[in-house]
Amino acid sequence: MFSSIRVLAFSLVAFLISSPPILAIDEFKDVKTIELLPMTDAEVEFAHSRSRGETCELIGAGELMETRAFVMNLTDRDRRENARLPPSARHPLFTVGLSIDPLDQADLPKLSGSKILGYMEQHFVVLQARVRQDLLDRKLYFHHRPIAVTTQFAAPRLTVAFEPVIANSIQDFHSLGLFTAETKRLKPENLRTLILLFKNNLLVGSRTRAQYEYAFIHGIPDKTGKVLEHHIFVTSDSRKRLNYLSDYRPPRRQRDCSIHGSVVITDYDPSGIFPKTSATKSYDLNVARSYTMEEVNQYCESQKLIDGLRKNLDTVLLAIAEHRIGDKQVPGKLK
Repeated sequence: MFSSIRVLAFSLVAFLISSPPILAIDEFKDVKTIELLPMTDAEVEFAHSRSRGETCELIGAGELMETRAFVMNLTDRDRRENARLPPSARHPLFTVGLSIDPLDQADLPKLSGSKILGYMEQHFVVLQARVRQDLLDRKLYFHHRPIAVTTQFAAPRLTVAFEPVIANSIQDFHSLGLFTAETKRLKPENLRTLILLFKNNLLVGSRTRAQYEYAFIHGIPDKTGKVLEHHIFVTSDSRKRLNYLSDYRPPRRQRDCSIHGSVVITDYDPSGIFPKTSATKSYDLNVARSYTMEEVNQYCESQKLIDGLRKNLDTVLLAIAEHRIGDKQVPGKLK
């Protein structure tokens, strides 16, 4: 009966939004969920490889940087698949800025070096969440497919086109799904913890190695229920630390971004002028609080949370957001 009411509600909304009217569908049928967080190196590497179909979707040039209104199609994939899914909005989560160290700038091509540096100095990337509104009672929840836009520091209202080197890097953000133990009967309340997994090509000496880090997005409704507050967590040191990022705000320069990476260009297009891929030399995070995984595990043990983060990710993230795990203040940047 409950499911039938939802289907009926979606039919009505679809009729009002689109003409001609479309068939009713289950509003949660396309939502990907995950019950257990991959923890070991082998599990994490396999999870990233298996989720290549859920890479970060890129928004092209000329769009609003974010959309609070709920619309049927947000990305090219939406329009291509024409799946007639519930309307979604795009909400900003965290920002990424890139730069090239002065010593490495000498290795850039003479014809394009200044343009490469200028692009990185003028642009940043915003990772965004798809936010949906429950069709029965209008409660907010996340969809699992992440979105990214790029825009200018000086004019962050509209999106601009991605350069290939930036697009290739951002698409290494994969979604593993929404973390919930309630997979049989989905509802907005258990679709508010999004798991992203990022493969970072880290430069070590003259070689690169893959480093996998998580980004967890935990949504908490405000008192009105009309706003879903985003709490962002990013791991570091190959998932040995859990970092609670500072609140989102549009950056004014590269180092103001939530994540700032120092990169080197590792490959160019056939002309040898335009970069295609890069590797990370170092990066820092704009954090509010940071915890070692030992501290997180100690909290789980004290609360009798069996299997720690693997089974209790949403519970731990909520505890950090509500200051129920030791208040580990970190001043500004964490390298």
